[in-house]
Amino acid sequence: MATASERIDPHKVQESLEVFCAQTEKRLEELEASVGQRCETVAQDDIPDLMKTKLHLQSQIEAIINSDLVELPNDSHLLIKVAKEEAETMANDNARTLSHYREKLMKLKEEKNMYEEMIKKATLVNEQLDQILNKRSEKDKLEQIRRGYERSAVFFRLLRSQLQVILAEFYPGDGDKITMENLLESLVTKMLHDQNDPYVDIDDTMKSSHIELLLRVNLITRHPQNIMKIRFVDPRY
Repeated sequence: MATASERIDPHKVQESLEVFCAQTEKRLEELEASVGQRCETVAQDDIPDLMKTKLHLQSQIEAIINSDLVELPNDSHLLIKVAKEEAETMANDNARTLSHYREKLMKLKEEKNMYEEMIKKATLVNEQLDQILNKRSEKDKLEQIRRGYERSAVFFRLLRSQLQVILAEFYPGDGDKITMENLLESLVTKMLHDQNDPYVDIDDTMKSSHIELLLRVNLITRHPQNIMKIRFVDPRY
């Protein structure tokens, strides 16, 4: 593949230099014409200042003519060499710039991957914390239910023992009649074991005073279609 220096056209370089020289000469002519016009319009008493200005402009023109921009070498090979060096310098600068931006791009990609990995880890930790909190919440609920059940069981046993004392003292057995305690026990057992038909038939072994008392305090209720059947009122509903 041809290098940048091998693609330089000597004729085009020569033409560019000729155009530059022509433009410089035209600029000098415009400066001289401008100085001449000013000399014609300036009053006679401003001639010393005008001469100073003219001398200053001439010195600037001579400096421009003597500068490197005008006195370019006529050797086309030398111009090609200079252009080649400039092209190589520019290519090296561009290569360094490209390498810098590639390196910067790689660092940005590494940072992006690092942040994505951090986000994944943070998300995983968050999910694990949620699971732990949910499990802990469920465990706390179960523990709360267990403690409530234990307190209820203690309270129930206390009430039952007190109820047995009251029933034994105020409602003792009477011959072939069942006691109040046995009546309540049979009603509760029927309710727990046969919820579809929790009613118990009233028979001669039951004292009517016991049944009336339980109906009055709303512990039992009669069957809606058969008054000879009673059931214990389920406290859960």
